[in-house]
Amino acid sequence: PPAPVEAAPAPPAPPPPARNLPPEAADYLVRPPLVYPRASTRLREAGTVTLRVYIGEDGLPKDVQVAKSSGFARLNDAAVDAVRKARFKPYLENGRAIAGWVTLPLVFELEN
Repeated sequence: PPAPVEAAPAPPAPPPPARNLPPEAADYLVRPPLVYPRASTRLREAGTVTLRVYIGEDGLPKDVQVAKSSGFARLNDAAVDAVRKARFKPYLENGRAIAGWVTLPLVFELEN
């Protein structure tokens, strides 16, 4: 008789789809300083960078993406760097921490 065939282990279940969280999910525990790049100050670059941030159940930013550019790469990079250092309050639903995406606008304005 043929040898019994061992079944391959079942593949892991896919992770649940990433959720879009409401704006109040981006509640900072530690708000990092938004550092204005010196070259941008000198060149009078200003604008708003809109970021998509995946906040884990632990309140840490797991992924940071530029959703809408300020038009200046230096400002975009400074915004991403700042948010990577942020710490957020875990977003709770029914007493349970939920991970998901939030949209954050960061404004770079020069003083006159």
